[in-house]
Amino acid sequence: MKQAMFSAAKGLLGSLCLMGMSAGVSANTGAYLYGDLSANVAHAGGGKPTVGQWAQTGDNLTLPSGGEFGVGYRSGSHLGFELGYSYLGRAGSHWVERQNAEGTAGRGTSTRNVRMQGFRLAVLGIYPVSDRFELFGSVGLFGVSYRADSAANNKAFKVRPAVGAGVTYRVTNAVHVRGQYQYINTKLAKPGKPSEEWGISNTHGVRVGLVYAF
Repeated sequence: MKQAMFSAAKGLLGSLCLMGMSAGVSANTGAYLYGDLSANVAHAGGGKPTVGQWAQTGDNLTLPSGGEFGVGYRSGSHLGFELGYSYLGRAGSHWVERQNAEGTAGRGTSTRNVRMQGFRLAVLGIYPVSDRFELFGSVGLFGVSYRADSAANNKAFKVRPAVGAGVTYRVTNAVHVRGQYQYINTKLAKPGKPSEEWGISNTHGVRVGLVYAF
């Protein structure tokens, strides 16, 4: 049974490759607009309570919402370029004071949120699988703006690499639906006093959106 399933999967993959080679896809060239909604995962740190000698435990919180819109240019069947504005969402750490050094019971909380947004410039490599389906990968740079709530040194800006991979379904020649995974090197640490320090981890995102080709 496993051998039959493997043979069937192998035959299907071969058929898809042949379709991509023989379909002679005449992909849109020129400019297009795109818009994506994204679910992002990142963790923020810092903002620990500083009252006395309290021992703290922390819970990383994530608000996985964001999106990107921008313009692109496709120079042929296998190459494209994109420039877009992206909001990656807000991540935070919620710290809870459990007990001080003397063992006296007590409780307090502190929260540090970090919001990220910026511009992405990317190069896309595209592989047509059929006349409707395409696979693509992206490599680019992301200018990330960071802003932390309730911190003295609460702003930062970095240019970081970003990579992604996904699939596009061409509903019509002009309207396409696509989904992709994206990884952005957003890791950052801002040292300082305990009440001011904060940081952010790398960002993983899943995006779904529409493309309108002219």
